[in-house]
Amino acid sequence: MIQKSKIDLLSSCLLLLLASIILWETRGLSEVSYIFPRTVGIILLLLSSVYFVKSLVSKDTRQYFTHMDRRKIILIALSMAGYVLFIVIAGFWPASILYITVTAWYLQRDEPLKSRRRVFTQSLSVAFIFSTAFYLLFRYVFFVPLPVSIFVSS
Repeated sequence: MIQKSKIDLLSSCLLLLLASIILWETRGLSEVSYIFPRTVGIILLLLSSVYFVKSLVSKDTRQYFTHMDRRKIILIALSMAGYVLFIVIAGFWPASILYITVTAWYLQRDEPLKSRRRVFTQSLSVAFIFSTAFYLLFRYVFFVPLPVSIFVSS
């Protein structure tokens, strides 16, 4: 088992490194080109800094990766791989709706205060709203083409 404080410190350092790389790599881009990646890099740098300080100050010694956590982590990792493959087959929007719905349902299916039907309905609603919002944002604001189904001719 790995102690929470050690993993938090390592994670925050890796995120700080990633944010620094993002900011470094955007230095030669034009003003229009660097707006999105640099904004993401700055936000990541700020949040990672808070995470780093919190991991230094925190005395929490709980342990990660209990038996149940391992199973969930493996299933979520496999579902992410399936999501990437399904994007190629079905396209971004339907694959995202399916992935977010199933993942959200799986992670909260054992909630004692909610019925399974309610959990599924909420998961589907959130998946539809977020997938549609991201699709519209990237397609019509950032002008980034997203993957479409292999069955749709361009």
